[in-house]
Amino acid sequence: MIVTPYDKFLFHVQLIFEEKRLKTFKEWPFDDDKPCSAQKLAEAGFYFAGSAADPDAVQCFLCDKALDGWDEEDDPWEEHLSHSENCEFAKLKQHEAALTYEQLTNFKKQLLIKSIKKCAEELKRDVDDLYNARLHKIKKFVRALKSRIAI
Repeated sequence: MIVTPYDKFLFHVQLIFEEKRLKTFKEWPFDDDKPCSAQKLAEAGFYFAGSAADPDAVQCFLCDKALDGWDEEDDPWEEHLSHSENCEFAKLKQHEAALTYEQLTNFKKQLLIKSIKKCAEELKRDVDDLYNARLHKIKKFVRALKSRIAI
């Protein structure tokens, strides 16, 4: 399955909503009554990004900050801010219900801009690769011509 930046954008847009983020936490090592519960992580903007080898890895839907190594007493908001001080979501430190329409729209705009930049980076890499492959073929052809002319 090919995952494009647009697919990632659509995935992250869904994760603007806490309920969607919470659904990604199928298994979480800490109970709901702990400060570092799945609910608290989802409130702080994180979705589950772990695996069997990394069972407590999470990532922010907006700034993409990935964190693991959680302790059950960790405060997800504080950890988010301390590791990603420029995250617009973490800086607000607000529950979803307190967010305004403008704030939610701004998050979607930021995700779209990030997606467009990633698309442009991928396109540039593809064009650079194509250019370098063509250049290599041209140089090889020129060397072959030179060797034939020298004979």
